[in-house]
Amino acid sequence: MKKIFTFVLALASFTGAYAAEYNLFPTADGWLWFDNQDSNARFVGLIDETPYKVMQGQEAKLVQMVYADQTPDYPPTVVDADIVGVGTDGETGSAGFRKGAIVLQPSSANSVPNGGGFVICLPSCSTLSIDYSCSSKVMARIVATTNPLADMNKVAASYDLSSADGWKVISAKYMSVFKRLPKGHQQWTGIEKLNNGSDATTIQSDKPIYIWFQSGTRDTIYIHGIKVTTPKQETTGITAPTTNKAGIKTEVYSVNGQLLGNNKATSRLPKGVYIVKEGDKTRKVIKR
Repeated sequence: MKKIFTFVLALASFTGAYAAEYNLFPTADGWLWFDNQDSNARFVGLIDETPYKVMQGQEAKLVQMVYADQTPDYPPTVVDADIVGVGTDGETGSAGFRKGAIVLQPSSANSVPNGGGFVICLPSCSTLSIDYSCSSKVMARIVATTNPLADMNKVAASYDLSSADGWKVISAKYMSVFKRLPKGHQQWTGIEKLNNGSDATTIQSDKPIYIWFQSGTRDTIYIHGIKVTTPKQETTGITAPTTNKAGIKTEVYSVNGQLLGNNKATSRLPKGVYIVKEGDKTRKVIKR
C-alpha cells in the first residue's frame, strides 16, 4: 500500500510540474503575431551570423532569424508585416489567409533541413504553438539547446541540451515524405510533447531554452505567429551568460583560403562569405 501511495505522489508531482501555465506574450489571445512593424522591430532580429550562434547582448531579440544554409547565396530569412500568406486551400491570399509573417526560404530538397529557420529564445517553456501557412505539406525539424554558446553548425540527437558543442535534435518526426504537417493555413500545437525517440528530452523547461525551427520543405513557409506558455510568470527578456575567449586565436579567411586577419577584420570586410577559424574549430560566416 505504501509503494502505491508513493507512486501516486510521484505521478502527481510529475504531471503537475507544468500544470500552471502563463502566456509569455501579454496579448489578448497570447499570440505574438508578425503583422505589426513595431512589434516585429521589438521582438524579431537575426542570429549572430559571424560566429553562427545565438545573438546575445543588447542586439539580441526573442525571435532570431536564421538564413537558409545553401551555397553560394545563403538566402536570408526575413520578416514582413504586410506579406500575404496562404489560405486554407493552399493558395496565396485565398480564404483563411493571414497577413504578416517570418518568411522561410525553401530547402534545397525535401527532407533536407537547410531551408530558412528561426530560433525562439525563451526564459522557460511549458507549451509552444506555431501558426504557419504553406502551399505544400511542411517538413520541419525542431532542435534546441539551453546553452546559447552552442555551435549552430552541429546538430545531433546525441548532444546534451546544455552542450556547447552543438544543438540537440528534439524531433525530426515531420522530416519524412511519409509524415508531414498539412499544407494551407494551419496551427501546429503540442510541439512541447515531441521527442526524438531515443530519449525523452522535450522543449519543456523551467529555465532558459533556445528552440530552433528548421525548414526541410522545398517551398516557402510563412510563420505568422507563435504562442508560448511558461510554468511561471516571465518577461519577454532572457539573460544570456558571458564567455571569456581570451587566449583563443581567431583567424578570418576568404573562401579561397586567403588569410584576411583576425575576427575583428570582419567589421571592415565587404559583404560575402568567409571562413572563421577559432582554435581547432572552423565555421563559415556570412556578412550582409
